[in-house]
Amino acid sequence: MIDAVKVEGKPREVCRDIINKVTQDLPRGSVKGVTLTGSGAKFVSLHLGLKHITEFKAIAENFKNLYPEIKSVFEIGGETSKYLGLRDGLITDYETNGDCAAGTGSFLDQQAKRLMYKIEEVGDKALKTERKAVIAGRCSVFAKSDMIHAQQKGYKPAEILKGLCNSIAINYKSNLLKGKDFSTPVAFIGGVALNKAVVAALRENFNLTEDDFIVPENPEYMCACGSAVFEANRITVNTLDMSAAGTIRDVFPTYQPLDMNQVVLLRNEVPKYKFPKGKTKIDAYLGIDIGSVSTNLVITDEKGNVVKEVYLMTSGRPIDVVSAGLKEIEKEIGSRINIKGVGTTGSGRELIGELIGADVIKDE
Repeated sequence: MIDAVKVEGKPREVCRDIINKVTQDLPRGSVKGVTLTGSGAKFVSLHLGLKHITEFKAIAENFKNLYPEIKSVFEIGGETSKYLGLRDGLITDYETNGDCAAGTGSFLDQQAKRLMYKIEEVGDKALKTERKAVIAGRCSVFAKSDMIHAQQKGYKPAEILKGLCNSIAINYKSNLLKGKDFSTPVAFIGGVALNKAVVAALRENFNLTEDDFIVPENPEYMCACGSAVFEANRITVNTLDMSAAGTIRDVFPTYQPLDMNQVVLLRNEVPKYKFPKGKTKIDAYLGIDIGSVSTNLVITDEKGNVVKEVYLMTSGRPIDVVSAGLKEIEKEIGSRINIKGVGTTGSGRELIGELIGADVIKDE
């Protein structure tokens, strides 16, 4: 039985709900014990009265019992990356990434969303293209800048995604292996192991054959399987206290979430622009700020008064977004304005400025 649920900041509640679901779905009394693993295991085990083991221990237990031929393990998960050297079920060497999540699953997920792709689509999309952009994988800030520059140079989203997948492999090799030797065969696990483009990039960067570099079935569940194997070998029955309070407020004091009830938004206080009577057009100027996160279009009159503003998420598609913003302006006030000049700024200023024939292209 396999299940996966996003924690979304509530590990205790999610873990309790999953255990309840498992114990209800399986025959009564068949769950003899529970062992937790993962970054939140210590916290959750403390408040649910369960045992916990480290992810390194869980991985070692899993491969010792189920894949004894594996000598090295590469893991790239949601927030952490690991390397384990194994011999006779014992850990002979290990490395893990630091606090920065660059080059992990969350990093890939964030960048995929910017390009308006689901994380599950990234691998297949990237594999279908030959060319790849050069993307920095060691820092998400640099990666975002490289992606914008790649768009300005005409790279397609799939080519940027392929470069992103390759950067994850390069980051793993330089940040975790650091030039050290490792034994084969290697197993690649973690959620990112489901990404075929990252698998191909790792195999290429480490110069490994398909026999030397494998992705086991259900690679994202290897840690959980390891904790189950550990528990099965011990068979020490836990007392499951699933009646524990269901909110984090029972663990330590918390404040109520902030809300917008008492907030005054200044943009709502700005009076709406009034056009002159009749159908006379006014002279106006268009400014476009194409950023990595959002794109803003503003129409002003000759006195600098804001006639129309449009705020859109760039989503890694500056051309499409600017086109949508211009269509909105055309639809709402196109018949009342006469554009006398256009300026662009932001990280996508050169690309958009060239395409729309901007009079002024300036940095921020």
